[in-house]
Amino acid sequence: MASLREVPPDTADDAPVSDSEDPHGVDMRIMPYLRDSSLWPVLVVLVLHVVAFVVPVLLFAARDRRTGAIFALGVLMLLTLRGFRWEIRSREKFGAISWLIVATWITSLLAAYLANRYDFL
Repeated sequence: MASLREVPPDTADDAPVSDSEDPHGVDMRIMPYLRDSSLWPVLVVLVLHVVAFVVPVLLFAARDRRTGAIFALGVLMLLTLRGFRWEIRSREKFGAISWLIVATWITSLLAAYLANRYDFL
């Protein structure tokens, strides 16, 4: 029978766990929608819901110059920059999530322009 002195210590338990091993945050919540093509319709619906929120904020900030909408637009811009910064730091490139953010903003700006032009909102 081996004594405690003869058993080598298990170094695998002492090693720090890397953050990249377990998916968390954006990797767990958004990336499955980008990787799996059967979830792309769900992703389109999610993006359109975000657009439906951003369009009135854009219109109230640009057309009506409401203070709350300008503040909300500033917060959305900060969140956008934070998303870009996160992806560049974690993946070291302008990746799929950043392109999704850009597509969301372009769709929002286009929808706000059309809503303003045709007096929809």
